[in-house]
Amino acid sequence: MTMNLYSQITAGLVCAAIACAPIQYPVFSAATNGTIVSLSSVQSGTGLEIGSTLKPNQVLIIGDSISDQAWGGQTNKKWWQYLLDNKRGMFKLSAKSGSGYITKGSDGTTFYERLSAINKIKPKAIIIAGGVNDRNKNTAPEGIRRYFTQLAVLLKSNDISPKNVYTLVLRPTDKAGDIASEVKANSKRIGVNYTDAGVYSTTLDGLHPDSVGAKKIATDLATSTDLYIRLK
Repeated sequence: MTMNLYSQITAGLVCAAIACAPIQYPVFSAATNGTIVSLSSVQSGTGLEIGSTLKPNQVLIIGDSISDQAWGGQTNKKWWQYLLDNKRGMFKLSAKSGSGYITKGSDGTTFYERLSAINKIKPKAIIIAGGVNDRNKNTAPEGIRRYFTQLAVLLKSNDISPKNVYTLVLRPTDKAGDIASEVKANSKRIGVNYTDAGVYSTTLDGLHPDSVGAKKIATDLATSTDLYIRLK
């Protein structure tokens, strides 16, 4: 049986670059009306395998300006706030404007350089939401592969199951498709959950989502993974 990279690390094997089988989960049909589905409707809609309950301060979001800010005015929410149903303190945020897997953000760090947040925060689950700032960069595939290889090591050392890691590339429909393909391939390589939930068509400036786009990200993530059901 072919093991993914996390399984190899767990078994004490050398991290070789081999083809790895993904963890497969059934998925929901994505809602498109910008409204988070209710817990009951999600549960009745599929046989999705549900992970354990996630409590406040147990979820780390690593991302860029799309996660760091609410776009379109003070009355709007950040995309992940639409998941909370007025719950507070669920997420820890390591999101910096302009950053990516290989691109330095406003604080001078990349996603790779902020992997240390996993050791510091000790989350139970991780959402890696970004990559659009790495578009059109020749070294992106190599940098993304390096990131996920190190992520697998950190998941093992912090006793975090790959089932508790969710990856998505927040992006307009016409941007960073190549980055999404790299993130998807490397997510499968180490056995974490990739979703296309980060794609939206309505923006404020051609890049950042407006409120409709932000709601779509949250709704699609809620309907394509078990994350929303697990938030308590």
